[in-house]
Amino acid sequence: MRLVTGSAVTGEDFFGREIELDHLLQKVINGDHILLTGQRRMGKTSLARELGRQLEERDWVSIYVDVEGASSIKDLIRKIGHAIFQIEPKAKQVLRSIGKTIQRIEKVEAFDFSLQLGELLDSGSWRELGSQLFEICRKHDKNVFLVIDELPILLSRFEKQNDSSEEIEMLLSWFRAELQMVQDTELVVLFSGSIGLVPLVTRLGISDRINHLYQFRLGPWNEKTCIQCLKCLSESYELPLDENVLQAMVDRLGIGIPSHIQLFFDRIRIHMLMNDLIRVTESDIDLVYSKDLLGPPSSKDLYHFESRLSDALNDQTYEIAMKILTEAAVRDVFSDRSKRALISMYEKVTESSVEKVAWALDTLEQDEYLERDGSGYVFKSKLLKDWWTVRFEHSYKPLNDSHG
Repeated sequence: MRLVTGSAVTGEDFFGREIELDHLLQKVINGDHILLTGQRRMGKTSLARELGRQLEERDWVSIYVDVEGASSIKDLIRKIGHAIFQIEPKAKQVLRSIGKTIQRIEKVEAFDFSLQLGELLDSGSWRELGSQLFEICRKHDKNVFLVIDELPILLSRFEKQNDSSEEIEMLLSWFRAELQMVQDTELVVLFSGSIGLVPLVTRLGISDRINHLYQFRLGPWNEKTCIQCLKCLSESYELPLDENVLQAMVDRLGIGIPSHIQLFFDRIRIHMLMNDLIRVTESDIDLVYSKDLLGPPSSKDLYHFESRLSDALNDQTYEIAMKILTEAAVRDVFSDRSKRALISMYEKVTESSVEKVAWALDTLEQDEYLERDGSGYVFKSKLLKDWWTVRFEHSYKPLNDSHG
């Protein structure tokens, strides 16, 4: 087993998701279209790619397209078309199928094809071209498994930047109509994202636009799987770690986010090599956790948790979410009294403070930053809570509970 941090894994490096993989594999074989969500670094992309790899072993065609960076619906369709080109490189047939004729050499490179799609989208309908691209998948010689990654982030950005709820409804309605035309398993689509699509469509009142999708939330590893992963890595890299050390690593993280397990092992491995250590102790675990995981070496990975919120929420609601998270980090809980104080604070600048605080909390809970307990909302990940505290505890002024 290789140590892989920050990128998807498949094959022999795929670990700890066998139950989820078998479950989703059966769903795909049955023809169910899937909405796969889960917190960042939980392993969604690895699961989707391994699912595609195993389907290819069953003589399917697997296509993966990341649409997070798309700037518009037309750009989204262009990215999907470019990905489909990889399995159906007969660009002239695709273009002619929508009434276009290209007088070029027979072989068209993928880059040229992407440019041609852009030209067509500028002059025509994205629905027409998108429907033709889906028709290519439906009529392919093999069953097609299409992964459209990070669609929820794209739609959240549409809402935030353009206030384009009608555009979001239009796109989701089109996807639903296209997938309802699929017979048996000729085309199965998996949408995935680290921001929940359900809160968005619920807020916009269009939940029925995704009721054709089987919803699956990918959660953290349990303690047993975390320790098994660390043992496998320890054996692969010939770095002995005692049972108490393994347990200490898992306890420090709080929950088993797969990428954080691997990241912690990587920092321990570097610590052992740099200090010529044969074995590590729990004191070493504490040192690496506080110095490396909570410090600059790991900040790039953890900053993404903040950037995802920026993508999902408008400016004022994002600001509210940041205050909620910082209160929960510095004071160990975002209490009901803190909630009332925050609502009172924002009543001075907006007429919808109750709705915006509720929106922020719903997003933070749905996307598993926080969870509800008896005293309020608390962090699920101890690593994320500790990192958030280190960043903000010296500059944050706790909410004035006198309002409650």
